[in-house]
Amino acid sequence: MKKFKLNDCEKLSLAEAMNVSLNEVYIFDAQTFLFKYLSNGALKNLGYNIEEITQMHPWNIKPISKKEFLYKIQELSHSGNKKIIFETTHTRKDGSFYPTEVHLQPCMFGNQSSYIAVIMDITKQKALYEGMMLSSKLASLGEMAGGVAHEVNNPLAIIQGYMMKMRTLIDSKHPTHLDLLSVVQKTEKTVERIAKIILGMKKLSRDGSSDPFELISIQDIVSDSLSICSEKFKNSGVHLKIDLPKDDLYINCRKTELSQVLINLLSNAYDAVKNLDQPQVQITAKPENDFVKISVTDNGPGVEEEHREKILNPFYTTKKSGEGTGLGLSISKNFIKQHGGELFFDFNCKNTEVVIKLPQPKEISQKVS
Repeated sequence: MKKFKLNDCEKLSLAEAMNVSLNEVYIFDAQTFLFKYLSNGALKNLGYNIEEITQMHPWNIKPISKKEFLYKIQELSHSGNKKIIFETTHTRKDGSFYPTEVHLQPCMFGNQSSYIAVIMDITKQKALYEGMMLSSKLASLGEMAGGVAHEVNNPLAIIQGYMMKMRTLIDSKHPTHLDLLSVVQKTEKTVERIAKIILGMKKLSRDGSSDPFELISIQDIVSDSLSICSEKFKNSGVHLKIDLPKDDLYINCRKTELSQVLINLLSNAYDAVKNLDQPQVQITAKPENDFVKISVTDNGPGVEEEHREKILNPFYTTKKSGEGTGLGLSISKNFIKQHGGELFFDFNCKNTEVVIKLPQPKEISQKVS
């Protein structure tokens, strides 16, 4: 590959361009990891002077340990790419902090092996994203409340029926102990069902972004999700098929976020088929190499060609005005990305299939293989 060779004048122009860049530029030694150069924008934003910063290491301005920083360097050296991109937080001299996106790659600086990091302050993007999250959550809560109304309505009607039966037994003046006990037990089970629905809504409506990653079975995630929306499918005559392995299939995840993603996909599938003559939605999950593949498929007409490139973009929706925010899929995609996986449409499917691929925990992946 042909490389550009810069003369002294060009090198000076490049340095000036780096100094006036809106992005922050850091260069640090590949052996000592001491800073060798920071652009004026970086120095100004961090609040340090040249003398101070040249005695510091990258982990001194990040809320991470030296070990975690070295892991990123190792990730860069082991990856097939010449650059890695990740998000972190930088801490200023005054103790305040700001979110950043880091583009890190090796370079030569003064004939010495070094690393260059181009830093973008993403404070505004984060604020916009949080606003999107709030908007989507409010919309989701509205949908969820409607779903819970459907879910709770049936068991309440059942309880009302049991109470009428209890009154009939009492009015007969000769109720047997077994008859009364049977009605009480059936009522208790129905009340437990309502309690489970309410608990499910409480879990899924909370913010799970700060939850730790835990080893959770797909079966548990599907069960929690269906406690919110299965009755809606049943009442509308939408056949919901669940195809899961007999044995528990585990992933390392934030359970609340994964359940929120699944509910969003199920809700989209429901909307796509609810007016069909024989509406069907299917959830499948299976191990695939070192991943767990989860699919939500409906028998709708699929995504039209004109929408395919934009369908996962924020604020893009194919639903009628007032029926969708256009945020659910983009936020779901971001959740899955934070889990080290990917969310995409399988356009080879004749209907509509949304696929989630998540890394399978190594210890479990090794047992399977």
